[in-house]
Amino acid sequence: MGPTELPLFALREDEQFILCRDTRPSRPSSKHVVRLAIAILLMMSVAGVGQTFRGGIRGFVTDQSGAVVPASSVTAVKVTMNATYKTVSSSAGEFEFANLPLGSYNVTIAATGFNGEKVENVPVTAGTTYTLPITLSVATAGTTVEVRADALALDSGTDTQATTMPEVIVQTLPNSGRDFSQMLAQTPGFAGFSTNGGAGLASLNGTRSNSVNWQIEGADNNDLWWNILAVNQGDVTSIAGVVLPIDAIESFSFVSAGSTELGRNPGGTANVTIKSGTNTLHGTAYYFNHNEFFQHTNPFTGVKAETRNQHYGFSVGGPLGIHSLGVS
Repeated sequence: MGPTELPLFALREDEQFILCRDTRPSRPSSKHVVRLAIAILLMMSVAGVGQTFRGGIRGFVTDQSGAVVPASSVTAVKVTMNATYKTVSSSAGEFEFANLPLGSYNVTIAATGFNGEKVENVPVTAGTTYTLPITLSVATAGTTVEVRADALALDSGTDTQATTMPEVIVQTLPNSGRDFSQMLAQTPGFAGFSTNGGAGLASLNGTRSNSVNWQIEGADNNDLWWNILAVNQGDVTSIAGVVLPIDAIESFSFVSAGSTELGRNPGGTANVTIKSGTNTLHGTAYYFNHNEFFQHTNPFTGVKAETRNQHYGFSVGGPLGIHSLGVS
């Protein structure tokens, strides 16, 4: 018997000898356990690579004659946090910043023998890549050309059909209950909320009312039983139990078509991006009053249905100041 073979046993039955093999399971070795754990982690990491909830900036650098400018130094700085990202253009003059946190960026390009160029307020939105064509001029004494991103033609590098609501819309949009799931009503293809399901159950693009893939910062936010959103899920009376406040949201995006990286549900993918903070002390305060006094009288009944709804609160944020850990 070899070192990996199982022992054989001879059993007597009805005057016949039967040769059988021991099928008792053997305990896995520690090596096998470690290998299995590594394989599972690798599978999980590969599955997570395709989920895109951030955005990016890509572009190409040329001179005034149209020739490419390789080895250009490209720097992107997030306006609100001064977070810096750097890269160098390739031999074809191309550069790309992938998987950037959402927000506005100032992009600076520098190359030997050319004037520097700075593009301000380049928008990075969820699921899209902003294409930034750069044309450098021959160097003069210490000259830097500054332009704004809104002066450039927006040429997205993807064919994704997405709706993105920036912070100013998220915070000021009329919203009963201050529930982010109601923002689905502002997206193309919206066909209404389910009568008894609340805002978490909405029909989009002709699909069933529980066919939206919900995410928070790209992480799964789906109830595995009901297949609706988990955070901010409506209870049995369809009143949203708000767990994630509007004040914590930087943007809301909905990708309805064109992205093979998302999937899961056919209705589209709704993603909420959380505010990343700033280096200054800041805060908000709000008070919303929904009262029948401001409503029109029902022309069929001649009365106003009593509606009394008040929402108030505040939020405060600021820098952590843990400089020893590299957190400002």
